[in-house]
Amino acid sequence: MFDSQKKEKQALALILKPYFKVPINNPISLELEFNYLSKKKGLHGSRPDIDNLIKFVLDAGNGIAWTDDALVYKISAIKNYTDNNSIVLIVN
Repeated sequence: MFDSQKKEKQALALILKPYFKVPINNPISLELEFNYLSKKKGLHGSRPDIDNLIKFVLDAGNGIAWTDDALVYKISAIKNYTDNNSIVLIVN
């Protein structure tokens, strides 16, 4: 893993930490929305690949939001061009 990727995962883990007092230890489903700042609006059909974005969030949440990403039984994800850069994560 590149150093920049490791730092990005650590940064996301720090953002997640206040929302999860203890990691979830039962099956969960996730809804993910990856938003990219652009003058374009709508669906984002180019790199980065959505499977890599999902893996990034799953790895960053291990031990913080959930005890292990093996607990995730369902994932819904979308990439959009929007007015801001953001990741929306809903845990069910």
